[in-house]
Amino acid sequence: GMSESKIQAIAYWQASDEFTPVERLVLAYTDALAVSGGRMHDQLFAALREHLSDLEILELTYITTLYLHHAVMSRALRVEWDDIDERVVEIAAPEGGNDALRISLDDAR
Repeated sequence: GMSESKIQAIAYWQASDEFTPVERLVLAYTDALAVSGGRMHDQLFAALREHLSDLEILELTYITTLYLHHAVMSRALRVEWDDIDERVVEIAAPEGGNDALRISLDDAR
């Protein structure tokens, strides 16, 4: 298993001392898949290949993107199973919309 402190540190893995160099490469690769749509620096991929076989990288990529696929579908179909409020919430524009903003900017000049 994994220690609770290590699990908690995943959220800030770049600044944590909880992870080995190989684990940090795996986390960086996972972030590149999830956040950057699979785009990453060639050096990151080369460093990962120094520690993982082609098959291990394929499995890591497949499993990670499968979870991403599931997350997108669950979110789109409104069937998420977590109890976390949406992190981005639309709010109504202020009275007058863009005109109110423009007026306040003009007044500042």
